[in-house]
Amino acid sequence: MLAQARAGTSAEIDLAFTIDTNRSLATTLHEVYLPRLGTRVVRYRSCGVSERK
Repeated sequence: MLAQARAGTSAEIDLAFTIDTNRSLATTLHEVYLPRLGTRVVRYRSCGVSERK
């Protein structure tokens, strides 16, 4: 994946979740472009909203 990020090519990512022995979920992301090294990824924090009474 590091080589794909450097080259700017897309990656295919498979995700699978098992809920219990009888249920699971699987999906494929076919065309994911990863950030290049040195690209800053900004994370936002959710703001808590409080109610006033």
